[in-house]
Amino acid sequence: MKSLSMLRRRLALLLNQRCRRRTDAGFSLIEVVLALGVVSVALLPLTGMLFVGLRIFDQAVSTTTQGEIAQQVVNQLQQSAWVDTNLGVRNLYFSQEGVVTTSAQSIFTATVSQPESFSLPGSGSASPNVQRIRVDITSRFAPNQTNTFTVHLANNRQ
Repeated sequence: MKSLSMLRRRLALLLNQRCRRRTDAGFSLIEVVLALGVVSVALLPLTGMLFVGLRIFDQAVSTTTQGEIAQQVVNQLQQSAWVDTNLGVRNLYFSQEGVVTTSAQSIFTATVSQPESFSLPGSGSASPNVQRIRVDITSRFAPNQTNTFTVHLANNRQ
């Protein structure tokens, strides 16, 4: 009889240990919900930073393209014949990649002008061999923001 009661105790002890292992092996629903709450609170500011980063990246791409457009316009002016008279104001239209397009398809508008004459430092008078060219570039997506590039062109064809 003693052995039968010992056997029952051992069997009960083994069953009790197995039940404990099963319940201790996983996470409770409350623990999972709390962990998800902590992770979501930690990730929420990162999603806000993602949108800010994308906007800044888009502005950087736009500024880079505008710089390339200005350089393209200045290169064309340097290669053209020297103009002693006023250029007036010309509008040139460019795509998102900086390629010349028609006004209906344009993303960027470059306004090329020749401001009033200027005097060179030290001379006090305007030089007939130097022109000041101003290139204002605006984007269709940000019409209030204009990047201005001012360049001095020298007459090298004398």
